[in-house]
Amino acid sequence: MQLAADNAKTITASFSQEVLMQATNIKKKERGLFFFKKPLQMRWAYQEPLPKLLILGEKIAWFYLPEKETAYRQSTASLLPSQTTMRLLAGNIDINRDFRVELLGEDGSAYRLRLQPLAKDLHINAQEITLLVDKESFLIVGCSFDDLYGNRNILVFEELRVNEELADSLFIFTPPAHVQVIEI
Repeated sequence: MQLAADNAKTITASFSQEVLMQATNIKKKERGLFFFKKPLQMRWAYQEPLPKLLILGEKIAWFYLPEKETAYRQSTASLLPSQTTMRLLAGNIDINRDFRVELLGEDGSAYRLRLQPLAKDLHINAQEITLLVDKESFLIVGCSFDDLYGNRNILVFEELRVNEELADSLFIFTPPAHVQVIEI
């Protein structure tokens, strides 16, 4: 199974993310725009409720919080092993080798799949991941999982566009002069 279609060189979408915080029972909702370019470049431009930016470039990853005037920088290679969701979206996980896959049924125009890691050493940050996969394109249009802290994460993609031209500059970040940069 190939979740990111082989012919999808780029993907653009709007996204919504909802996290139910286990410790406080508070639900946090965010929205933004998502850009993906093979082999593995991503831009998560959060717009609501507050702007923030997550960029995975070829070598450097940035997380920028404009309101706090802070940017976190680390190597993309060091970030990815612990970021299961991003690796899934990019097609950097062999689903048939690394997971037990179960078809849970259909949800409108998508298949609902349950993924359970087969090995403990996969650096998977969830015991189980539920995916919504578009029936026609086989692109991931949603996923949900409980993270290591017991927080419920739900991510939904809409208005997916495939193979639109995306400038390389979308995946490069230069922090403004006044921003504190913290190396991770």
